Amino acid sequence: MDKDLTPPPRFTRAFCLIICLVPFFAEGGSLKEAEITALHGDASLLRAGVALQPILPNDHLHDGFGVSTSADSRAELTFNDQAIVRLGANAALNFKARSLLELTRGTFLIEMPRGVKTKIEAAEVAASVSGATVVFEYEAPAFKFLVLQGTARLYRPQHLGDSILVSAGRMVFGDAKTALTDPVDFGIDRLLKTCPLVQAFSPLGSEKLMAAECQKQQRAKSKKTLIATNLVIFAGGSTVSIVDSDKQSSEAATTANPAARTANPLQGTAASETHP
Repeated sequence: MDKDLTPPPRFTRAFCLIICLVPFFAEGGSLKEAEITALHGDASLLRAGVALQPILPNDHLHDGFGVSTSADSRAELTFNDQAIVRLGANAALNFKARSLLELTRGTFLIEMPRGVKTKIEAAEVAASVSGATVVFEYEAPAFKFLVLQGTARLYRPQHLGDSILVSAGRMVFGDAKTALTDPVDFGIDRLLKTCPLVQAFSPLGSEKLMAAECQKQQRAKSKKTLIATNLVIFAGGSTVSIVDSDKQSSEAATTANPAARTANPLQGTAASETHP
C-alpha cells in the first residue's frame, strides 16, 4: 500500500516557519522525500517526537516528520537522491528539514551518493556526510561514529574548532558533551559481517567500495603497518573491552548483551586495529 504521509493542509502553515528557519545545504543534491523500502518488524511515524501511526512499506516520509522502530525491528528509507538510511532496533530519526536529519536514539546506517550532502545531528554532535557510508549510534550521552567508505566530517556545532575528518576504517566515540577525541581504526570486515543493518537488507550500492577498503586494511596488516589488537567496543556504549580471541569476542558480545544478535545493529565493534 502506497500512502503519502504529507500533513493535511491545516498543518502546513504550522511547519512552514520551522522549515524555513533551518539552514540546509545549497550545494549538490538535497534530501527532500523518503520512501519506506524495507521493514522488518514495527515502525511508527513521528511528529515532534510523538508517534502518530504505524508505517508500512512504500509509505512516503516528508520533512517535519520522523520514524521510530520498536524492539527487534529495522527499517530502510530510500530518499529522492538515492541516499539510503537504515534504522536499527529502538531507534528514532527525525527528518527535520531538507538534508537535515536528527538521530535522537539508537543506531542507523546512511549511504550518501556523491554530490548529495546531508547533516546529521545527535545531541551536541553533528556530522556532514557526502559520498560516504557511515554508521552513527547514539545512546545518551555516548555516541559512536564509524566510516565504512569515503570521508565524513564530525563536529560539535556549538564549539568552534572542535571538528575532525574521519576516513574509511576509522571511528570516533565518546561523550557527546565533551570534546571530540582522535579517530581510531576498526575492522571494517568484521562490522560488515556482524551488523544487521548490512546483513538483513539487500546489498548497498557502495558494497564494492567497502570491500576495497577491507582489502586495504588486509594489505596494511600484511605489511605490519596495521596491527590487530584484542580490543572490542560492544553495542550501546563506548566502553572498550579486552577479549582473548575472535571466538571469545563473539561469545562475549552475546554474554554482555543477550539481545545483540537480534536487536542491536553493532554487536561488537572491533576497535581492533592500531598503528604501531
